Amino acid sequence: MTNKKTSSPALLLIDLQKGFEDEEYWGGNRNNKNSEANCKRLLAKWR
Repeated sequence: MTNKKTSSPALLLIDLQKGFEDEEYWGGNRNNKNSEANCKRLLAKWR
């Protein structure tokens, strides 16, 4: 009997936090101000 495994790629968006919306929380100097929009576009393409 052959045991077949199927694999499906997965996209993991890691360490995205609500705190990113509050720029003052990070000292007012985020290094990637488009992070949320970029992740949203990436996720939409992935789906």
